[in-house]
Order: sequence, then structure tokens, then C-alpha cells
Amino acid sequence: MNRMNKGNLNVDIDKFRKINEIISEHCGA
Repeated sequence: MNRMNKGNLNVDIDKFRKINEIISEHCGA
């Protein structure tokens, strides 16, 4: 269970980073 939760958390962090990059690009442009 812990491994699965950690994996899901990593996926969420990955999505968050991608969203942050997109937002940064829009704000910077």
C-alpha cells in the first residue's frame, strides 16, 4: 500500500510540475 501511495504521489508531483511549467510559460510570455 505504501509503495502504491508513493507512486501515486510521484505521478501527482509530475503533473504539478508540468502544470507549473505551462503556467510559467504563459505568465512569462
